[in-house]
Amino acid sequence: MREYIRRCKEAYCAGGSELEYVQRVLSESEDPGRQDLVRRGTRVLIDLSKSQGRDKFIPIHSVRLFSGIRKGQSKTAGLWPWLERHADVIEREKGQGAYRIKREFYDAMEEVFR
Repeated sequence: MREYIRRCKEAYCAGGSELEYVQRVLSESEDPGRQDLVRRGTRVLIDLSKSQGRDKFIPIHSVRLFSGIRKGQSKTAGLWPWLERHADVIEREKGQGAYRIKREFYDAMEEVFR
């Protein structure tokens, strides 16, 4: 687990809200150039979740297509902070390259990326 994810998760587990957790992970994630990838990929995941349904798993190739993020830029189409081990914000469909935002974090993600 990356150090900043660990710090963010500890603050959340100590009584922070989902919104604070999402904001904190986003603000502490990597360098500004890569942060753009996170914003683009996450925004697309939220938009696709809205249109297809919150509980639907969204294929990673759809996130790439609509965000314009190429595989060489990011294997996870900018979703890596949320997928980091024990970050527990986005879940992967078993055996598939598809993701969805966990229910408890959906409203927080939507608010931060509004």
